Amino acid sequence: MQFACFVVTDRMENAVDLEGKGQARLLGDCVLELGPLMPSLNDIYGVGSRQQMAFARRRDGKEVVVGRFTCIIKIVVSTFDVKI
Repeated sequence: MQFACFVVTDRMENAVDLEGKGQARLLGDCVLELGPLMPSLNDIYGVGSRQQMAFARRRDGKEVVVGRFTCIIKIVVSTFDVKI
């Protein structure tokens, strides 16, 4: 699963209303491999898998962390009982 963080910039002189047409620039991205997490993701009685991730940007051959976040991922199956 891939996560990406963008920053939307706009000049104040161009902002006519709250729906300005800003320009999105990639701040950083990261990838979460789901394969090793599948047992905890499929556990219907569990709480999922809590992961601490970091957005990184590659600059001058080095990877620089530009942000961090925590997410909880769980596969939720919903079933609908249709009676006619």
